[in-house]
Amino acid sequence: MLYLSLLLCICITIFYFFYRRKIYIKTSSMAIIMAMGISIQGVSSSFIDFNTTLENVFIVILLSIWFSFLFSFIMSIFTNKFIDIHYKNFINRFGMGTWVAGTSVCGILIYTHFSELSYLSHIILYLNICLWFLYILISLRTLFQLVRNQVLSNVNGILLLTTVSTQSIVLLLNTVYENTPKLVSSFLIGVGLCFYIIGTFFIIWRYIRLPWSIQKDWHNTNCILHGALSITGLACFFSNADYHIVDFLWLSAFIMFLLIEIMEIFRLISRVKYIGIKAGILTYNVSQWSRIFTFAMFYTLTYKKFSPSSPFHLVEHFILALGGWIIIALILVELSLCLEQIYRNFSESPVRSRETDISNVQ
Repeated sequence: MLYLSLLLCICITIFYFFYRRKIYIKTSSMAIIMAMGISIQGVSSSFIDFNTTLENVFIVILLSIWFSFLFSFIMSIFTNKFIDIHYKNFINRFGMGTWVAGTSVCGILIYTHFSELSYLSHIILYLNICLWFLYILISLRTLFQLVRNQVLSNVNGILLLTTVSTQSIVLLLNTVYENTPKLVSSFLIGVGLCFYIIGTFFIIWRYIRLPWSIQKDWHNTNCILHGALSITGLACFFSNADYHIVDFLWLSAFIMFLLIEIMEIFRLISRVKYIGIKAGILTYNVSQWSRIFTFAMFYTLTYKKFSPSSPFHLVEHFILALGGWIIIALILVELSLCLEQIYRNFSESPVRSRETDISNVQ
């Protein structure tokens, strides 16, 4: 009852603030929920001895933010802004995948930490399956439009949220129903892998066929190239797939992780060289949460499959020894940048339009 009261108080406060200021959240903002949720569920709990009450308070705050984001999305429908903010841009539509994945994470958190409210996780599962199905239809239509209209210049890893959202359904399904038929999980995992192949093809095609620079045209969301493999491996693990499949997906994710993060290092050096440390590194962008999510997902997969008999157990041990602290540090940095950006937006422009679009907070 205490946690429910806290949840209601926070939600009502944020709802009122969003409504008064007409705040419309950027489509991909649910990546914050994804990153924080998997960090609580799969990272911090594996190496930090959290006080149960403190951990539950963190989860309640996260759930409050999730409800508030949903409120903002619904508000955009009733104010006729949904199309302009979330649907008009082809590439931006794929960001709706964070709505599915973020909702799955929240459903898992409720089920595992608030057993008395487990029935809510069942409701969330069914609603989320409907949302996922609608998202997949939108994504398929958009993929055809990208091909027909040759809109490939902005293609990036955000396309792979189709895979992430699909595998998140597998994780929620196997959490809520431990005896989920293997055929159902295998089908969904297969669908997710098909989208991974298609999305990766589009990304490779974009970088081969069109001119680009690592500073301007390499996107934060490209890290989902390894994050999508990690969540697929985790979905296989929770659906009791053959351990060889899980090992193969972990190795694939690890190789992709190295390739993508090497590119990120070169991009970081280039940005610092041309636009400085502040603009190049210490500037908030909501897409940066996708990196934290992918890091946390790879860490969680490594933690779940870790075995002393694994041929890569030394690498896995190294990842588990340092990875958690790196992820926590990244979260703290990102939170500070986010809060700084919010403060700047509302302090530098005291006389603002009543309609504030957080999708412009980069």
